[in-house]
Amino acid sequence: MKSSSTVDNQDATLPGAVGRALVRRDLLDFEQRLRDGLRQVIPFESHAVYFPQDQGPDGPEWIPEEEKLLLPLRRNGELLGIFMLRRPLPSLVVPLLPVLPGVAELCLDNLALYKNARTDPLTGLATGEALRERLMQEAEVIRSSFMRGADGANEDEKPHAGSMGLVAVRFSGLRDISGDVGYVFAEKLIAELAAAFAASLPEQALAARTGDYTLAAFLPEATRAQCESLGEDVLRAMNQVRLTDHLSGRRIGTQVYAGYALYPQDMDGTRLRDMNEHAHMLLHKAELAADVARTRALRRGDRRDGTFPRVMAYGRLLLEGGDIRQILPLSRVLVSLGYREGAREGQRFSVWSEDYAVRGDVSRAGEPQALFKGEIVLLEVKESEAVAEILHLGDPAWPLEPGDMLTLMPGERGLSDPAGGLEDSGHVGDGTLSHRPDPLTGLLRHGDFLARLAEARSGCKSFALALIHVSINPVSGNEAEDTTEDASRLRHKARAYADRPDHLMAGLAELCREAFAAPPTGNREMQNETDARFETGRPDFATSSLGGRFGLNSLIFFHPEVSEEALKARYSAICAEATERLGLRVGAGIAIWPFLHFRPADMLECARKALEYALLLPPPHVGLFDSLAINISADKRHCMGDVFGAVEEYKLALLADENNALAWNSLGVCMAGLGRHSEARRHFEEALRRSPDDPAPAYNLGAVCQSLGDLEEAAQRFHACLTLDPSHLYAVIRLGQLAEAAGKLEEAAACFERAATMSSESALPYRHLARLALRREAPDEAREKLHQALLRNPRDAAALTLMAHLYLDGGEDPELAESLARQSVAQRPDRKTGWLVLARSLETQGRRAEAREARLKAGEV
Repeated sequence: MKSSSTVDNQDATLPGAVGRALVRRDLLDFEQRLRDGLRQVIPFESHAVYFPQDQGPDGPEWIPEEEKLLLPLRRNGELLGIFMLRRPLPSLVVPLLPVLPGVAELCLDNLALYKNARTDPLTGLATGEALRERLMQEAEVIRSSFMRGADGANEDEKPHAGSMGLVAVRFSGLRDISGDVGYVFAEKLIAELAAAFAASLPEQALAARTGDYTLAAFLPEATRAQCESLGEDVLRAMNQVRLTDHLSGRRIGTQVYAGYALYPQDMDGTRLRDMNEHAHMLLHKAELAADVARTRALRRGDRRDGTFPRVMAYGRLLLEGGDIRQILPLSRVLVSLGYREGAREGQRFSVWSEDYAVRGDVSRAGEPQALFKGEIVLLEVKESEAVAEILHLGDPAWPLEPGDMLTLMPGERGLSDPAGGLEDSGHVGDGTLSHRPDPLTGLLRHGDFLARLAEARSGCKSFALALIHVSINPVSGNEAEDTTEDASRLRHKARAYADRPDHLMAGLAELCREAFAAPPTGNREMQNETDARFETGRPDFATSSLGGRFGLNSLIFFHPEVSEEALKARYSAICAEATERLGLRVGAGIAIWPFLHFRPADMLECARKALEYALLLPPPHVGLFDSLAINISADKRHCMGDVFGAVEEYKLALLADENNALAWNSLGVCMAGLGRHSEARRHFEEALRRSPDDPAPAYNLGAVCQSLGDLEEAAQRFHACLTLDPSHLYAVIRLGQLAEAAGKLEEAAACFERAATMSSESALPYRHLARLALRREAPDEAREKLHQALLRNPRDAAALTLMAHLYLDGGEDPELAESLARQSVAQRPDRKTGWLVLARSLETQGRRAEAREARLKAGEV
């Protein structure tokens, strides 16, 4: 396999190479810039690019009866292609014919300068800026694909996969090579490594040099398995690169390490930032994963002996990528996990070491035996590090040390395993648990709270868990822009407490004690409820609540047998009062058991989901774990690619509230994506019955009806969708597809033209117009429409296949047709037509063995 970067830059491996020549593929890659440059000189309506295998015409040719101007594109005596201008301005064509060759040469010079500006001079790969620009474009496509109603019901149009991958590769030891052997030798080695890197990439990947010792590969619509496999491939290829030092005769190489990140799976969804920031964050996360891979490989003594360092995924940094950086006083440690790795307060980790004096059984071929040292819990999480408290030690003879590895404990075992917290919480002789209050808040410490919770909930018929989270950042939004005296006072308090988070939590704990001691002033109904509890012997807030520290800026409370209304009123008052006193945003998530089939041990995770929901709500930011909270959690799973997990949670949301129209619609989308269209139809009908004014379920219902062959019902639903939302692009395209299937080509063309006017950025209308042109046997018109489609979406698999087919039918360059076909099958390997066009392009070049393999994948042999 080889990427487009290697095709474009065949002389790129020479150190210091500059001024690389344009190749035919560049005309496709930079087609939009070429079009815009020519349009400044002579306006035209549409265009197409041809790649003949002969020398072509000597100069521009004007064909007035067809309103076409053929402009050869020559550079250094070589014909790169022919640019066809459709319907140029007639009054300018004849006067400009003598100067058009010079205009074309000037445009090609500009393209060459643009290409050199986006190409690293040493390696020939794309620059970091070009990579970030591509990442921005892809992130925007992914975001727009989430915003529209995906149905997955049309076999000709697969929804965007909603994911992209970025693999980063770091070099190790090049500084030493530069000093010992020479800088020129090091540059030659980097160029060879870059060539091996690019040669290992698939056709659709983009290779770039993002730093002195860092390469990166962008992989559109990638999965974790694909990124893992790609990382292993590039490491295998690059570890084989050696250069001979002519002075010493040694063959010298370097160590390489890989890490990768996925978008949007590895992004923090609560951070609303622009696409440029997303591109920088994704690159940073991939490079961070590569750095961790290097650190762990060096720690474990990996050598260049044929075994390659493991590829590190950013998504696994939290699970197994952390370590202890520093030992702090008061049984605390500093660890290498922060917000950027997904760490949060309250998470528990086991601590392991492979570097200790006695390794136990030394007979196992010298393999290091991991030693369990203890457990820690995160208290304060910062951007790139966190402060954690030591819960207990596995053996006092082995204290925690810098460099010890961390592993995230699965399922928060301390909540479901009462014995897990007894060792450090202190039993007294009668079997009860002793209190170890936090010195600042007076509440239980994290480990003690979990142990007490397991005992306290055992005899309860119902209970609630509430998480209170304080944002260290001052209040934002309209409150931050408010210049009134009260707003200024809040911001002043926020700044004062932000520098003293411990004092902030002490104040919040005192506020909670005050709120639990008595009902809010003036709330007579709640006062009556409290009095009734005393009369009937039911516990109240003050006597039964159990509180603890959940992190540096989080508290957790346990309330047995308290009503939902009372809880919501209490925590609404607490959040409002906390904002007034502290000037910071305070949110509370409440989970009440029993709820559906959840076990008592599940309530902590439910409270976390309720807190995520609460922070999305307007003040006072109090959220209950209910149908909407489950729906938001399911949406998050769906965006992460966990379709089956999302389906399970959508069903739970409907069990909690069968009138949740969002859950019905989202569940239908998942079922349609899984190919279960009959089930999806029932779900969309339920959503539409509960929300008749929402165009999304109307469109989705029409889409599944179309896939099931009920075309009359589908047309009715699409028209209903357009009645609710006249600007719904995809409903218009679907109506055009229905008209095309019925043989009404003029009506279909009208629908697609209407769709093209509704959205100038969408490629779909032009691709459908191209297919109609092919049905009318108008290949030139089809080529023009396909160019328009590919300019808007260079990875439209169906458009790439059609364009490759046109190149082969026109007797043009089969290598370009092969490149387009390979991109198409990389996007949609399930499409038979793409493999057949690829086989045909290979046969045209005489590569029959590869063509047979492509036909095998198409199922034709």
